[in-house]
Amino acid sequence: MQKLWEIRPLRTIRHRNFRLLLEGALISSSGDFMQNVAQSWLVWDLTRSPVAIGVVAFFDSIPRLLIGALGGAIADRFDRRQVLMITQTLAMIQAIIYWLAVWFKVIAFWHIVVLAFFLGIVNTINQTARQSLVNSLVPTEELLNAIGLQSSVFNFSKIIFTSWICLPGRDELVGKASGRTSKKVLFTFVAAGASYISSRSLM
Repeated sequence: MQKLWEIRPLRTIRHRNFRLLLEGALISSSGDFMQNVAQSWLVWDLTRSPVAIGVVAFFDSIPRLLIGALGGAIADRFDRRQVLMITQTLAMIQAIIYWLAVWFKVIAFWHIVVLAFFLGIVNTINQTARQSLVNSLVPTEELLNAIGLQSSVFNFSKIIFTSWICLPGRDELVGKASGRTSKKVLFTFVAAGASYISSRSLM
């Protein structure tokens, strides 16, 4: 029987460390995308403003423009595996803070902006370190294949997990009239935190 890594497009997964990196990326990216969906849902539930959703998205994305070069410098200067572990831990803490703020009903719009900006910084450094780590995990002749697989995993998690969290009927909104968010949003922040813990344990 043909082994999975004997299939040409998947040949790089025979390298154990790269395979672990892919598994961690799948789990971590799923947490990111689920949290992004829940975050937009939460902003809408609190403000009913499309502009507010745009503001949060701006603060989530602007770190990529402002500190992208800094992320590269950190990845070059420090051990990339350690950088990934630290950034995954910080992302886990952010998700737990998010969950606690929603659970105790103290969440405010400015909290979301700050948390989104913080996670944007963490993810910028994380993604830079993750991408540069690939070079040391696979032979040079398989690098293009490894980069393609990593991009496929990223897009797969975007499609599957954001679709899952958006499925209608999984949970009904509760307390909508009083400004409270849904059970699904609470669960998503817990799931995001768990995903960061799980991906960290693979590294």
